[in-house]
Amino acid sequence: MASSPKELIDIASFKQIARLKIEPIVGNFDAEHLRKIHAYFFQDAPKWDRSFIPGGYRLPDDRHAKNRKLAGMNKRTNKKYEPYKVIYSNASDIEGELNNILKRSGGVNAFRGLDVDQFAERMTALYVELDYLHPFNEGNSRALRFFTAQFAHEAGYRLDWDIGIENPDAENALYVARDQAIMNRKYPNGVGLPVTIRQALYRDHENTLSLKDII
Repeated sequence: MASSPKELIDIASFKQIARLKIEPIVGNFDAEHLRKIHAYFFQDAPKWDRSFIPGGYRLPDDRHAKNRKLAGMNKRTNKKYEPYKVIYSNASDIEGELNNILKRSGGVNAFRGLDVDQFAERMTALYVELDYLHPFNEGNSRALRFFTAQFAHEAGYRLDWDIGIENPDAENALYVARDQAIMNRKYPNGVGLPVTIRQALYRDHENTLSLKDII
């Protein structure tokens, strides 16, 4: 039985995600489009959790981070994976920066006609910027996966994120690939990267696929 606010929010989103796969929200692939997707996904989230507003952007916070706990065992140490922290953007204008990221990408038209490798590279760059901004308090992964899959479909490609979450090992690989890309964005060349994150996220996952490989 679900007990935590996060678990209740997760359950509330599942049926809405299934509905949107059948009838996606039509939009211009801008901040408002993403906000509407998030609002629809989580419209049934518990109303008593005032820190979570469906479709509501998070407040600017230079300490905005997530503690990642991977499932399963670390094959290198034969112990549970060490948790690590993923640190996101401290942008002061979430909506403005979100629109800037999407405009800089060139939009759907800029992705049409690319070969598979070019598409994967450009989609990786777009996803990393969106995920680094982390515009919502909760539900970023689901909203961003759906948004970018719809974006890709509109451009003429198939981006199936479900393949990356079909079993615990695949889900771990996706988390690590995304988190490494976020930390590379936050700490270029590793300068300033906390030692605890370096050990848990990089040393223990030296041979993981990159986000581009997964896309």
